[in-house]
Amino acid sequence: MIKQIYKALKDKKLKIRFSWIEDKKSYVYGECFGDEIVINPYDAVVATLIHEMIHWKHPEINERSTVRLEENIHAQLTMRQKKHLINLLLKKVGENGGKK
Repeated sequence: MIKQIYKALKDKKLKIRFSWIEDKKSYVYGECFGDEIVINPYDAVVATLIHEMIHWKHPEINERSTVRLEENIHAQLTMRQKKHLINLLLKKVGENGGKK
């Protein structure tokens, strides 16, 4: 799955931006809207990226399974892999100026 995430971050149709996401019931780390991922920039950026990429690549997977998969992937990542994901994320955000 991590290789799919690496590859997907290079996909031109995917847009990623940072933005506050407000939800009165709970804290939202990020959301996936079609070909756009919005990440709340102040918490767990790598875990959120993984979570939302799972939604983007596999919209048929329910939230509970997505959380389990995200936690499993995140727990197995090395610091080098996390840095690589952050670098790819920053490049992707820069491609679309962090805007819609």
